[in-house]
Amino acid sequence: LVPDLAPAFDLSVALRGFAGPWLSGWSPTLGVARRFPGGSALGAEGGYQAYAAADAAGGGDRANSWVRIRGDHEFAAGWSLAAEYRRDWGDDIVGDRWLLEWRRRF
Repeated sequence: LVPDLAPAFDLSVALRGFAGPWLSGWSPTLGVARRFPGGSALGAEGGYQAYAAADAAGGGDRANSWVRIRGDHEFAAGWSLAAEYRRDWGDDIVGDRWLLEWRRRF
């Protein structure tokens, strides 16, 4: 048996497209996450979204980008804590967002 010396990283890649009566566009994302022994996890993700709005929705092309860093920890009896920082920039959303979440799963 060969011991697993590499840390367990999860890599996510997504490419989404959408088309509807108000908006059409595409959105790629890329992320990496690592779960640690003891119930903790840390991850980073980034994405881009480009879309065109129909004339009835204000018209024009828009683009937005974002990066997110997230950590969480699972406690006993279904309790968990998550913290997230997100930075957005582009045509629609600009600025920093923080999220702190104390959760209970039943």
